[in-house]
Amino acid sequence: MVPTGTFKRTDNLTSGANVSTVSVTFAETITAVAMPDGKTSKTEAIEKKYQQIEESAAEEFARETETDDPSSQIKMADAMQQAAEASYAAMEDIAQENLCSPVQSVSTAGASGGTISVASPSSSGSSGAESAASTFPAQEAKNKKAWETFQGLETQTVELASGAKITERSGRKNYALSLFAIFKLPSLSISFPSKTISAYINAGASVKAVLGGNHASISAGVMKKTDIKNRYQATMLSSAAIVSSATHAALVAAEATDTKTGAGFRNRAEAMEAMVQLEELYDDYVALADEYAEENISPDTSSTASDMQELLSSTAYYILMTAFSLPSRRIITLGRDRQLLELVAELYGSLERVDEFIQENNLNADELEVLPMGREVAYYVA
Repeated sequence: MVPTGTFKRTDNLTSGANVSTVSVTFAETITAVAMPDGKTSKTEAIEKKYQQIEESAAEEFARETETDDPSSQIKMADAMQQAAEASYAAMEDIAQENLCSPVQSVSTAGASGGTISVASPSSSGSSGAESAASTFPAQEAKNKKAWETFQGLETQTVELASGAKITERSGRKNYALSLFAIFKLPSLSISFPSKTISAYINAGASVKAVLGGNHASISAGVMKKTDIKNRYQATMLSSAAIVSSATHAALVAAEATDTKTGAGFRNRAEAMEAMVQLEELYDDYVALADEYAEENISPDTSSTASDMQELLSSTAYYILMTAFSLPSRRIITLGRDRQLLELVAELYGSLERVDEFIQENNLNADELEVLPMGREVAYYVA
């Protein structure tokens, strides 16, 4: 258990005999996987593991799917095309936001050994973030190229799912790599980490809605076991790409976190929430595998699952270490009316963060003059 950084203080100056009550929010860290030590948590090693997952997931999909029967081939092509369309639709908006926003910071580890970037949030409200934006033109050019590549992925992936191309194992692997890229590219540059991870969660739900849940049709005789297995494998491929790419996005955010510019994770609570979301994504992947295993139709995905567990473990450790250096979000309940400038000066020691305080607490016109007794306000402390 670690504190997420949310501290709530209630000052009972008049009704509570001048007693202040402090509440601290804790979050449980990931317990399903073993935490590595610092030496094995280098970002280069994590990046390498991410690449291994991409390769193993594509290879397993190509090996385990069956398209010898004409009927199964048609149904398989249909499932693959549906997965491509659903995946692209789910990731398009966040890909555009991440890859087209001005870059404000870069991290040193990259999927190809280069740099990867953290984009400037489109509405961060931070003057520091705005001044730091557009200072990495070379990286912005790379992001623009990645966005152009992403835009062509839906058509490319759907075409690779055509009947003639999926009859060969190499063709199915090419499809898998193209589908994986739909999830991979948006993780190369991050604007809002929490928003990005939420996009991956929504993508998982979309793909499962299109492809998942068909194992129940076996007992009803609606679909052949081969067809169910193929749709299962298409679902597992998408799920592996989603979990690993979401984890990679969190790594990018953690590695480039900068409290001065607002890049990456902005506070401890956001970083810890990312850890929880990643664990839930991985749990969904494992649960899906178990679901089909009950029907004895699950193909071999052991290599990908093992690599994903290691990727998650190493990234979780990295995020955890980052979280402890981030500001804690604290909430206080005012025990009396307070002047805005007076309160900000008391909390931060200066008036430099007045604008940030106003936006964080969504103050209205009246509150810009006087904050009433009983009003909850949030602020950050290092």
